Amino acid sequence: MFSLLTGLLGALVLPLGLARAGGAGVTRLGGLLFLVGAVLVLVSIISFVVPKYTFVISAILSVVVLGVVAARFDRFNQGVALVTVVLATVAVVVDALAARPAKELAEKDSPLNLPVFG
Repeated sequence: MFSLLTGLLGALVLPLGLARAGGAGVTRLGGLLFLVGAVLVLVSIISFVVPKYTFVISAILSVVVLGVVAARFDRFNQGVALVTVVLATVAVVVDALAARPAKELAEKDSPLNLPVFG
């Protein structure tokens, strides 16, 4: 969910703010941010269906969004940029935790291994 919100902010809100600022380097940066944000939105939507393999990709894309926003923090609307930084940081942490392999239960600890009374 955090990755989806970060992608939406990266694809829609932040490039519009950069377009108002103007400049050739700014438009390339806005295009990059739009592209990374759009891919992040797609990966986040796919993660609802196939979560196992998309968490690492989502974390990497969130780091890219975080890097772009941090590099040009002064060019963005400060409130939107700050929200994006917080969401991207939370998304990286949550995706990194979700990407860890799950620990399997030992057979003796399984709840299906209950004693039978009869």
